[in-house]
Amino acid sequence: MTNQFITLINKGYDKFNDNQTHQALDAWNEAYVILKDELKNEKISFLQLGNKFGFQPNISNWLKNINHAYIQNEQYDQAISYCQDIMQTFKDDKYLNDFRISIGHVLFLKNDLEQAYEYFESLLKKYPNDIDIIYNYLTCLKENHKEHAKDIILKYVPLSLEYNSQSEQLFKLSRDILNDLNEAELAKKYNNVNKVQNDFGKRKPVTKKVK
Repeated sequence: MTNQFITLINKGYDKFNDNQTHQALDAWNEAYVILKDELKNEKISFLQLGNKFGFQPNISNWLKNINHAYIQNEQYDQAISYCQDIMQTFKDDKYLNDFRISIGHVLFLKNDLEQAYEYFESLLKKYPNDIDIIYNYLTCLKENHKEHAKDIILKYVPLSLEYNSQSEQLFKLSRDILNDLNEAELAKKYNNVNKVQNDFGKRKPVTKKVK
């Protein structure tokens, strides 16, 4: 990778830290063109970026920062196009989730609700067990679309979902939304998932006595 590439990234960070986000994006987009030219038709994953180029700054974080800069500037259409381009450029794996989810968030920011619903629900058809997608969709729905959020909870957050460090926040968010809807009994069930699953795990297996 050329010195120009690193120089453009660092220049972009200098501008970004000075709140000159438009100028930062100009520099970063030049660097992004260089990166894509370097990759050409080779599709690699985000995880492989460090192995391929092996230097700082962290390229995957920088690519995420480009998206954040677009959103900060309220350049929503550009943010969507950029995320779509990232998903076409790199291998489809969990490391692209931030970009997949960001498109849905931006559609909500644009107040394009019908398209936002369609987009998130198309994601959930493809990745029905992806906790990050479910959580972020519910986060978008929490303030002004609680009834629709309840439907998503009932469909994609079953009480049988394993309670662990990853799902804990999803259960908490589900409970908060249901409490806001005065669904006290249902909220209580989501609040007690950990206890119920632990109690279930402590049950002794039934044994048959041999006569």
